[in-house]
Amino acid sequence: MSKITHLKLENLTAFKAFDRSFSSGINVLIGANGTGKTHLLKTLYAACAITDGEDLEKSFAQKLRNVFSPYEGRIGRLATRTGKSVNVRISVTRKEGQTLSVELSNHTKTIDGVTTTGETTWKKNKLSCAYIPVKEMLSNAPGFLSMASKREISFDETYSDIIKKAFLPKLLGPTDEDRRRLLSALQEAIEGKVISKGEHFFLKNRQGDLEFTLLAEGIRKLALIWLLIQNGTLLSGSILFWG
Repeated sequence: MSKITHLKLENLTAFKAFDRSFSSGINVLIGANGTGKTHLLKTLYAACAITDGEDLEKSFAQKLRNVFSPYEGRIGRLATRTGKSVNVRISVTRKEGQTLSVELSNHTKTIDGVTTTGETTWKKNKLSCAYIPVKEMLSNAPGFLSMASKREISFDETYSDIIKKAFLPKLLGPTDEDRRRLLSALQEAIEGKVISKGEHFFLKNRQGDLEFTLLAEGIRKLALIWLLIQNGTLLSGSILFWG
């Protein structure tokens, strides 16, 4: 997480106050269920995601709403529940010193009511990232994106995001040594390679092409990492959020 250096929260979901810096490399969040670990990851992911791809067209407030998916899209429901009026403040700082901030209240209904600062400057530099949600999604990929584009479903945007990234074709050009080493280690762990046929994913190994629905969930998640490295979603300097 060397590209994101600091996160400060006030009155966001489980956090009345949170103010932490991150180390370079791997950061591990440990805590009991319901203490907000996933919410921290989603907040950071939303800040990173709006710097790249189709999310460039989205505001930080819009991406926050989409990854948290509050009832009826009312972003003010992300506020800590106190029975009183509260203001929510989120501030994310990156290595270059740029800060992205939003402020809203528990009475804010739409993203138009959110005050955002630093977004234009923040978006000038790409932060390549991926968020792997708790539920493995490649086995559910067939038809998911077309359904999500037309129907209201009970999956937040992290699920459609990871499927879109998984569908990206292989990165052009030669595979560098670091990526080759990681791909080889993962291939050994999952005993094969990932292939796709249409919207279906398979693990190709000595037994043939095995549907993801027939694989252990741990194997599916390692296979997803292999896929994201192969197609260039995860390169040196990328940020991986793993729920």
